[in-house]
Amino acid sequence: MRYRFNDIELDTASMELRANGALISLEPQVFDLLQYLIENRERVVSRDDLIASVWNGRIVSETTISARINAARRAVGDGGNNQSVIKTVPRRGYRFIADVRRLPAPQQSTKLYKGIEIPADDEDRVAALKSYAILDTDPEKEYDDLTKLAALITGCEFSYISFCDETRFWLKSTHGYPNNFRERPRELSMCPPTILQTDLFIIEDMRKHVRYKDLPSVKNPPHTCFYCAMPLINPEGYALGTICVWDPDRITLDEHQQACIRTLARQVMALLEMRRRIIDQKQRLGELLELVSRMKSLLQS
Repeated sequence: MRYRFNDIELDTASMELRANGALISLEPQVFDLLQYLIENRERVVSRDDLIASVWNGRIVSETTISARINAARRAVGDGGNNQSVIKTVPRRGYRFIADVRRLPAPQQSTKLYKGIEIPADDEDRVAALKSYAILDTDPEKEYDDLTKLAALITGCEFSYISFCDETRFWLKSTHGYPNNFRERPRELSMCPPTILQTDLFIIEDMRKHVRYKDLPSVKNPPHTCFYCAMPLINPEGYALGTICVWDPDRITLDEHQQACIRTLARQVMALLEMRRRIIDQKQRLGELLELVSRMKSLLQS
């Protein structure tokens, strides 16, 4: 989702805040706070609301909350007596009062693979995915914890984290699936449309959806009905895969649950970025060791 107020644009998918096109550096917690205020701008948000949403109910001090509010105000050009964006309502909380417009998602060109739409830059996207060396790796608890949380938060029976290469959606982590279920052909997966999005993609009844009603998993057991997925978008803007929940029953997610799925998607990307940094460091170490070895050889010759 993209929001614009004054000369500032907030993009929830890329977690970016820009003023007149220039990127404003924000801590993730401050970004989450600002996003929550914008999405609940029709009402006063209490400190308890902020604690439940931004801090997931953890105990935080008044000083910490005030510091994050002040950081958000500085980022949007507000503060002190000039409360034209984030207003303090005494003894009640805060309210986002600037005029906000929801911007349409940017149009993305596509091409076809076995009759389904895929990104026009799919080769570059797959190359970006492979730079993380995540495909066909063993299960990891860090990812499994996130799929379990996704299912618990939404009440869905099934959840997974998937990555899409040229021909398949490969499942890094699953909840509710058999242990040996690890991939799905790209054209038969539920997720190809999701990697064309920049925000949550939700279908409450797949049986009535023209794109999904004839999929084997919808027509046959377990008869998928509800589907919700968030694209996993890396810093370069490529959708590498999805974090997804689905259920045989029709389900509706409230705004808090939807925000939680977005947060979990960001956590998946944080794990991936850490993985890529480790790969880069190992490569640099290998190059350094090779250089040292060559220097030793030269000195000994």
